[in-house]
Amino acid sequence: MAEFETKPYAPWLESTFREMVDIDPVSIAMEMVDANGQLYTCYWNTSRDDRTQMISAMQDDDLLDLIRNNKDVINEILSGEEVDEDGLCETDIETDSEG
Repeated sequence: MAEFETKPYAPWLESTFREMVDIDPVSIAMEMVDANGQLYTCYWNTSRDDRTQMISAMQDDDLLDLIRNNKDVINEILSGEEVDEDGLCETDIETDSEG
């Protein structure tokens, strides 16, 4: 367990576990991605409904991040700038080709 303390995620995980004690969860899910991009999922006492709610919450978080990261572009579109038939602004919008 001494090796755990050297990991960069150790403080976050310890804090999360401390919060879990206060919350007293009845269901837990964890997801991890290794350096090769392999996804791992771990569940404890998690029903299909629990997993569906958890997935929905993660998608909501992702959508909020997307909106926050693109708020300037969204505001520009909502400002009344002309939009062509494809739903794109007339002006060029730089995009990150890496995703």
